Amino acid sequence: MHGKQKEKEKTNETKKFYCSEKRSGKENIMANNAITNGQIKLGRVYCFRNKAYPKFALKVWSDKNYPQAKLSNVCLWSCDETDIAQMWVIKNSTPSYIQPLKGSSFNLYLDRYTGSGAGAGINAHLYTPSDTSLFDILTASQDSVKIKVANKKLYLTAYGGTNGNRTGKTAKSEGNVFFAANSNSPTQEWIPVDNSSSGGTTTEVTVTDMPKIGTYQS
Repeated sequence: MHGKQKEKEKTNETKKFYCSEKRSGKENIMANNAITNGQIKLGRVYCFRNKAYPKFALKVWSDKNYPQAKLSNVCLWSCDETDIAQMWVIKNSTPSYIQPLKGSSFNLYLDRYTGSGAGAGINAHLYTPSDTSLFDILTASQDSVKIKVANKKLYLTAYGGTNGNRTGKTAKSEGNVFFAANSNSPTQEWIPVDNSSSGGTTTEVTVTDMPKIGTYQS
């Protein structure tokens, strides 16, 4: 066989392998998707307890002086399934937007901070929907999920079993929630508690509530 023919066949095989790898990676995400397999249901209201700190849940930090708004910090807080600031609605199948029930009228979503200063590139906060607000919700175990940044290998992670605060935005801020590389730590696992009937909340989410999906890379 001529050298050029061999090189051509080798290139074709490389392309086939690369395409196969890309497909299998995306298919694995789809197969492991907590929405696809029914572990999470669109439009339901959930409280997300952290598996490492089950007495603490995902919360939007706010108070009377700093009401929930764009850039509000997302952190851990003592679990209270009647606290509306700990309630979240999943929108879109995959990737998904995760909206705090309290902020539904403000068009704010869980987001990865990409600005400058404390927590740049890793901190979890609220922001208007964009590519940094898209997540894959993956089954971690029978009772827990992982929340992965849709276009990066970063996972929602908790630090310290204590209440977070408004300004603690780094990976070492007690009670903070941020995005980190994948690990086997239970700090990256979240136990979804269906909270749809708490406080008289509604479970209905219509298509018009859903922001437009941006560019997504698996």
